[in-house]
Amino acid sequence: MIKMNIEYISVKSLEEYINNVNAIIIDLRDYSEYKKGHVPNAVNIELENLSRYRRKLDKYKDIVLYCDRGSISLLASRELSKLGYHVINVAGGFHYYKGKISTTTNLLVD
Repeated sequence: MIKMNIEYISVKSLEEYINNVNAIIIDLRDYSEYKKGHVPNAVNIELENLSRYRRKLDKYKDIVLYCDRGSISLLASRELSKLGYHVINVAGGFHYYKGKISTTTNLLVD
């Protein structure tokens, strides 16, 4: 049996992770949407590229995922959770986010 470790948070709670060094925030939307504005410190990894970049994700950090409305991030959450990552899925997605917006491109580093 595969144990999944997914936590769900509201978009309001997302702000707690923005400057948290023990969390990686991932925006799963298309790069063009990410570039228009995203949660500060979020990196952009489109869902179809997630399997390619997952090796760069630290299993000891919280992986916070959001998309536009929450359905894509739920799929990604399930995939990463099965692989042993602690995943936090943002319910409702960026569509409901009312916090600060950034247009700075952030890179995922090893």
